[in-house]
Amino acid sequence: MLFTIFMPMRKVFIIAIVFFTVTLAANFLHAQQVTYSEAKKISNKTPQFRILGKSNEGIILHEYGKFENVIEAYTPSMKMKWRKNLNIKQPNAQIKKILLFPDQANIIYVAPTKDSWNIYAQSMDARFTNGIKFARLDSINYAKDNLADNLKISYSNNRDKLVVFYPVPGRNSMNFIVLNKDLEVLMKKQIDFPLPDGDYSLNDVIVDDEANIFVILLDNTKVKKDEANYDKLKVFALHNTSYEPQWLNLELNRNLFGKVKFSIDNVNKQLTAVGFFSDENKKQAKGYFFKAFDITNYTLRRNYQFNFNAELYRQIVGKETSQNLDGLSTFDVTDVVMRFDGGIIIIAESRFTNIENMQIPSFVPAAGPAFRSVTVNYYNDIMVMSVSPKGNQEWLNLLRKKQISEDDDGYFSSYAMHIRGGEINIMFNDEVYQKSNIAGYKIDTKGEMKRTVAFNSGDEDILAVPRSGKQVSSNETIIPAFKKNTLKLVKLTYQ
Repeated sequence: MLFTIFMPMRKVFIIAIVFFTVTLAANFLHAQQVTYSEAKKISNKTPQFRILGKSNEGIILHEYGKFENVIEAYTPSMKMKWRKNLNIKQPNAQIKKILLFPDQANIIYVAPTKDSWNIYAQSMDARFTNGIKFARLDSINYAKDNLADNLKISYSNNRDKLVVFYPVPGRNSMNFIVLNKDLEVLMKKQIDFPLPDGDYSLNDVIVDDEANIFVILLDNTKVKKDEANYDKLKVFALHNTSYEPQWLNLELNRNLFGKVKFSIDNVNKQLTAVGFFSDENKKQAKGYFFKAFDITNYTLRRNYQFNFNAELYRQIVGKETSQNLDGLSTFDVTDVVMRFDGGIIIIAESRFTNIENMQIPSFVPAAGPAFRSVTVNYYNDIMVMSVSPKGNQEWLNLLRKKQISEDDDGYFSSYAMHIRGGEINIMFNDEVYQKSNIAGYKIDTKGEMKRTVAFNSGDEDILAVPRSGKQVSSNETIIPAFKKNTLKLVKLTYQ
């Protein structure tokens, strides 16, 4: 209005464009500083990697292969500080977990003997040079191929408690070992318990800051279309006073849809179970459930189930067609963030795959077109829902994205997450190709949302892997990226 009164129309239009451009740029300004490491070749001996975190030595990266392990440290400016082979005492060892501390690292690994596997614990200084402690924890008679599926290692949020958990082959028994940061054995025990009928496997193990353990079992028995599946999950607790198993009743009376996320809320002393439920046909999610057990006495403190509301459907497909939508077929719970008041924030992503036939280009005469089958991976919108301690939806946001790739299991798709105070930052490849923007959303505690751009991969000619990223401090997240056959690390420092 001000421009229209005092200026000619042509100038008004030009200034309006400039004003809009500046405003848009301000909204998309990097809310963080971006630092890149130098590109490094990936060795055939250590083709896989994981970001361990941050210690007194800097950002720590673990590169590994079947029997090779290399540790690298990076300075705050992402210059490589040192690189060294990890010195493990036992030959042919397979590392299962490296837990990083400011001044040391604790390593849990297994090594084969003629007819069994030994489980070892070893602590080293922050430079991974000097051994502090070494111990053989146990020996297990697992077949080689079954070891990875049966050995579960979990640590508490304060990293002071570490649990190694594994079933006894051929029996309804499980062994577990509880360690502290100094690798002192606090408890080593075999527990026997009767399992209900079914083909149960060890799905997950969770430990809280007080060394209470929660074990999730999954029934792998195939369920017929007309059969309920709400009893596929069984949970039992091991209290830190006696470690005698106590079954927890999830009281699920609806069919499960997708995964159930279990989490420890150490502030409110509760174990939460969050997921989606469906109706009898099990083809669509109709709503969400939020359950929480008091970890002091195992009573069910919160037991809520709510159907999705019309606002969610309107955000997904628009007002005109939302009346035809009464469920979600592709969304699955991927993360749950604890609120200080006992509520939760549910994060769910739309994921699905299709097998599609694509024509193969031909430059020579042929009787007919040739086709090949490809697996097309779709990673689309993200739903973020804040749920009160009483289970009610307080706000809901749908984060728009569309990621499509072929025959890669969605390796470069999905997202990374950084939590800072009352703010959640979600980052992802805007498109799955080299030189794509790393876009994202910033969401505050009131659900106010702002679209952001973390960095442009084209500046470095890289393709980022957000789902392999890791938050290493309150204001730093590391995201790996590839440039041809080299690896780079991208550090985002939030201001």
